Amino acid sequence: LRSARPTPPASPLLAPTSADRRLSTVMLDMADVRRIRRTHGGTTNDVLLAVLSGALREWLLARGDRAFAPRALIPVSQRGRGRGAAGNQLSGYLCDLPADEHDPVRPVASVRRQMDENKEAGPGRGSGALPVLADRVPAAVHRLVMPVVGQCAPLLCDTVVTSVPLPSVPLFFDGAALCEVYPVVPLAPGHALGVAFSTYRDTVHVGLHANGTALPDIDLLAEALTGTLVGYLNELCA
Repeated sequence: LRSARPTPPASPLLAPTSADRRLSTVMLDMADVRRIRRTHGGTTNDVLLAVLSGALREWLLARGDRAFAPRALIPVSQRGRGRGAAGNQLSGYLCDLPADEHDPVRPVASVRRQMDENKEAGPGRGSGALPVLADRVPAAVHRLVMPVVGQCAPLLCDTVVTSVPLPSVPLFFDGAALCEVYPVVPLAPGHALGVAFSTYRDTVHVGLHANGTALPDIDLLAEALTGTLVGYLNELCA
């Protein structure tokens, strides 16, 4: 409840739910992401969130919107290695994506600081308490309450950004090599954009899932991701 906002902010990422959908995909070079991480620290996910922040800034300004810092819900897996229990075992962190920052050094530092604070507090605090609590209430209460909570998503965050890592070894299906794989995160009621990263071998595959009525130009955000990664690489690792 402390994490919730009294009213949804004015944000192009928040819009009435529509049946119209757009999906845009893009590939990023994992070697470039790792080079930035080695230079400025943090995790691969921290760098991807910072690059997304820069791309959002470029895209918002190109649309004629104000560059601001949208709040993202970052799902976090609590499943440890060797655990065989069923269920998703998810929690989540909140991170204000610094899309209002022009200097590429600041977004990387800001995301790293926020995510470090989230990890120090633990997954049972803030937004992470929702899925944790869901595992501890009776099923009947869960079925009654969670649809209402879902409708309140804009009070908590502007978008969901998730990361889905795959094994680093080559994968095959009936002898055919897997070349590309794009994750798609569902849109919560009132959300116009969901972002999912999937790392596979030397590539980061990005799926941008949008409310097509609110964001018909989602392909421009995909282009901005590629340009931002190259720009950050040149400025941060020069």
